[in-house]
Amino acid sequence: MKGIAILDNDGRRILANYYDPEAFPSIKEEKAFERSLFNKTHKANGEIIMLDGLTCLYRSNVDLFFYVMGSCHENEVMHDENRVFRERSPCTLFGAPSHTSLRGSSEGRKLDATV
Repeated sequence: MKGIAILDNDGRRILANYYDPEAFPSIKEEKAFERSLFNKTHKANGEIIMLDGLTCLYRSNVDLFFYVMGSCHENEVMHDENRVFRERSPCTLFGAPSHTSLRGSSEGRKLDATV
C-alpha cells in the first residue's frame, strides 16, 4: 500500500497518510496527486482507477471520498483490499474514529469534529 486519503466533496484533504517517500517526497506532491485523483474520480461511479502508475481504490459516501492507493504490481492484494473496502466502514480502513464517534455515519462535518 502506498497511501490512504479522505477528501471532502471539493477535493480538499481531510486526512491522508502516505507510506512511500519515493513516490510522494513532499506534501506538495501529495496534494498535486490528490487533486488529480479527485478530478478523475469525483464524477465517476467506479471503484478502481490507474493513475500515475498506482492502482487507486475509491468510494464516496455522503460528502467524503475515501482512497486507498497501491502499486500497480499489487493487483491481487488490492483486490483483497477492495473486498474489505466494500464490507467495512471506510473509516475503519483509515484508522479514523468509526461507528462510536460517527454513529454509523461518514459525513465530513462529523469526521472533522472527531479528528
